[in-house]
Amino acid sequence: MVWEAPRTWVTGEVPTSTLFNSQFRDNFLAVDQHAHSGVAGDGGTTLGALVKATLTDAAAPAAPGAGKTALYAVSGRPHYRAGAGGADTELAATTDTHATRHEPSGADVMAVDAVAATGSLRTLGSGAQQAAVGDHTHVPASEATGLDEDNLQHIEPADNAEYTIATLSATPGATGRAWVMFGTFVNKGSSDGNTYTLKLKFDSTVVHTRTGISGGADAFHGEYGLAGFQASPSVASHTVSLTFQKTAGSSAADLGGLVGFREVSC
Repeated sequence: MVWEAPRTWVTGEVPTSTLFNSQFRDNFLAVDQHAHSGVAGDGGTTLGALVKATLTDAAAPAAPGAGKTALYAVSGRPHYRAGAGGADTELAATTDTHATRHEPSGADVMAVDAVAATGSLRTLGSGAQQAAVGDHTHVPASEATGLDEDNLQHIEPADNAEYTIATLSATPGATGRAWVMFGTFVNKGSSDGNTYTLKLKFDSTVVHTRTGISGGADAFHGEYGLAGFQASPSVASHTVSLTFQKTAGSSAADLGGLVGFREVSC
């Protein structure tokens, strides 16, 4: 319905149904929309543009209902509440910063140093629920160790035959851990002129090899070491082993070795 400007009546004029319908009925129907858009008589179902609105402080009203939002002021700050069960919510001022609003002294406080798997602000420090500082050094925590040592044996090794001199089987305590593995080849023989290849293995995979190892005279304990690293082994039984092969020479020798691991997590 379109608003029609009121006419100026003249003395003696006879009102007609057309005049009454346009001047009264139609205009009342136009203003019945309660729009207040600012244009004379321009009714509608929406509110037109406003230059400003002055809100008087009030307590938070009840939820306005589905599809509706209530705007109001509490203690001089704009608030809103939306929907059938929306909470009273303060609108952030342009002067608010993340720190002033969400830290413990702010208007919308967030949790600080919450338990694991819960989002929160974090302070810096060395606590279990704090964030590490930039110059912090993470020290791995030892979870488990294992060691197997084979006593010296008098062996006449065949050329290029691979012998397992020490072996150890274990299962990681949890996922996400790592194994630091080591092996030591022990050789003692005053006339041992053999040459050896040494291998440290995780399951059947070689993680460290040393070639051209000379038997020498009276080499003993820790003369030939190997080391390896296995990140995040599955939680199942795994084997660490040390093997050797004689690649040259014909001497019999007293041979032995040990293998071990240290399980760590950060």
